[in-house]
Amino acid sequence: MRDYMLAVMLEPRVVGTDFGRWPLHITLVPWFRTQLPLSELLQFIDSICASHSAGKVLVGKTAMFGPNQDIPVNLIDQPGILHSLHSAFVQQLQELGAVFLSPHNLFISENYNPHITRQSKAAVNPGFTIGIKQVYVMSAPHKEHQDLRLKKVEHIGVLHNGR
Repeated sequence: MRDYMLAVMLEPRVVGTDFGRWPLHITLVPWFRTQLPLSELLQFIDSICASHSAGKVLVGKTAMFGPNQDIPVNLIDQPGILHSLHSAFVQQLQELGAVFLSPHNLFISENYNPHITRQSKAAVNPGFTIGIKQVYVMSAPHKEHQDLRLKKVEHIGVLHNGR
């Protein structure tokens, strides 16, 4: 069984790429599990992508996240396109019976706060513009320690006019 998440990647990857450490990204939908066959999941993702136009967001100020407020992130200024995509995906996934995995289920819908986690070797600075053109579908085998799993790019959905 595999779990899935949707993200905007700042460092492009190709379908089939496996990786352990996260590249810079903005999570659109945190880890979830569904009984849908992968082909049906990808069809629904493509249909939502096709109904949303590509756009841009601006990297905002640095903040601290996590239970101990010790994870540095950059917030996203004017994240309208991200909220729109997040809402569309979450609503449809809920209707299709997807289960959002704990503790990630705490960060959906009204609690969604788009950000980029800063890394020791990679970060973006406030004021940097990010093009939102593609939605990456990531998968990983189901395991207890989700951050330690080998992740794989399953698919890249292209937003309308996102070429």
